Amino acid sequence: MNEDLTPEEHEKLWAEEAVRCYEELKSSKVISLTKKSCAMSNPDSSRIFNPAARLEFIEATEYYRGISPRLQRKFIDAFEDAIADVMEFPEAAPQIAQTIAWRKHIRGFPYDIIYILDPDALYIVAVARER
Repeated sequence: MNEDLTPEEHEKLWAEEAVRCYEELKSSKVISLTKKSCAMSNPDSSRIFNPAARLEFIEATEYYRGISPRLQRKFIDAFEDAIADVMEFPEAAPQIAQTIAWRKHIRGFPYDIIYILDPDALYIVAVARER
């Protein structure tokens, strides 16, 4: 992103990208991931991950595994805890730039989950490293 933008302008760009990803996911009928295919999903609920968000998550877990398998496990657990919080209290996290996109911080790590609430599913559009 352009470094000359204000934080509010960055938020707006994040929100626009999140909405674009959401619309793409909705129209493509992406299949929800399961625990067998990725540590990011619970088969008891409808969570749909943007492929880029899945890749961002995998890259982060690989980075932390390179430091320590224990740190990798802590990151995965913190991610799952953040998802559980979102599933239980979806509107408790800050909304991005007054749009349909929301941002949930992954406690203890410099990452946020960018998601969109939908009556049918929770759409994870990004696992974003904080700036």
